[in-house]
Amino acid sequence: MTGKILFLGGRPWRAGLDWTAPGPALSVSGIRREAALRGADLVVLRGPHGSRQTGCAEAGGGRAPSLAAALCRTLSGEKGVLLSLRLKDAGGASFWWVLGILGGAVAPGYGDQVHATEEDAGQAAVRLARLAGGREAFSLRAASADPGESAKILTRLLARGGMPGRAARFAWRCRPVRSLRSPLRIFLESVLFCAACGFFLPPAISSLSEQVDALTGRGKSGALALRAGEHPEKVFPPAWASLPETAAAGRSCLAGIYRAPRELSGWVFRRGACRTQSGNGGDPGVTLLLTYARTAASSYTGLPKDAAFQDSRPSEMTRRVPLPAAPGPGPDAWKTFLTKKDASARFLDLLQRAKARGGVRFRDPAKLTDGNGTSIACPWAAGAWNITGLQGDSLRDVFAALHDLPGFFLTELTVQGGSWTARGDAYAR
Repeated sequence: MTGKILFLGGRPWRAGLDWTAPGPALSVSGIRREAALRGADLVVLRGPHGSRQTGCAEAGGGRAPSLAAALCRTLSGEKGVLLSLRLKDAGGASFWWVLGILGGAVAPGYGDQVHATEEDAGQAAVRLARLAGGREAFSLRAASADPGESAKILTRLLARGGMPGRAARFAWRCRPVRSLRSPLRIFLESVLFCAACGFFLPPAISSLSEQVDALTGRGKSGALALRAGEHPEKVFPPAWASLPETAAAGRSCLAGIYRAPRELSGWVFRRGACRTQSGNGGDPGVTLLLTYARTAASSYTGLPKDAAFQDSRPSEMTRRVPLPAAPGPGPDAWKTFLTKKDASARFLDLLQRAKARGGVRFRDPAKLTDGNGTSIACPWAAGAWNITGLQGDSLRDVFAALHDLPGFFLTELTVQGGSWTARGDAYAR
């Protein structure tokens, strides 16, 4: 949610904000609450003309973040806008910006987003079009893969829909959340300042300070509990978000093992294994590990480049091959997870149909403790599953069944001596 900072007309602009739904103007406490729920430390205090919204963002991602104005304000007077533009940030790196304005307001949550690839930007534009009932709902549409042309488009829109007046421009600038102060806090700070100057006795100062600290502690505690209740994936790390899609990963692994030669430069295939790898900022995928045993005809000099062996174990040769896989569900997939009982029952049915052995076990949900000592429980429980004794001709059906089990993810698949074993992570509510 950091977004991007870019420069147009010599001024910094911020693309990529998380906008609230249109509604009444938020108070300072309301803005702080929204920022806490969205993990933001910067806010835009006003939204497009005619709709009262608050845009949230993180401070990182470019120069002068507190001076940058929201880029979507260039089209604040339009009723329906759909943009998909490739731009360059303040550091010269290119990115894609997708903007969706419906009824004069930025589409909440995903109407002002930045993406790394054209494919992701295209998918985001399609989602916005579906939300509006079709592209015809947008009176202004523009798309460009050329950063120079995109900058010209925005510059023309800036000139056409400029906001006169210093006060109006300032209302669109991002401000640090910590700099926002409610009238009550300003009053309390004034009282504390007067007390420090000698207008109040030291015991009164101490008592008032303790009360302020207590109120602050309760506020932080309440914000954490509220955030965990509405967006638990932002409080409890969703480990599944970095794993590939189960069925695609399984099929990719199966195809890679079947394509592997059973004899290679005199070495004989012994064991195949696949391990899914997390995205970590990139595309999630699968790593294929092939193990070969030495024979009397084995060659050490005629091996492929991806082959390796250890001096301590010259009788075994391994190959490591990366395989593609489709990305898995996003962080909010926990909403689709089954209960522990239903997840276990459906997995046991899968085992019975596959005539295999295995099981699934869930751990107790993770917990956090807030500043007041109150325990906050994660709404999902993590666990692990395994299937042994699988035959190759039943694997595709098993992968299809796992795909229909929300919360079940493949992490490892191995074959040795014709017998297959699958393992993975499991999540349930």
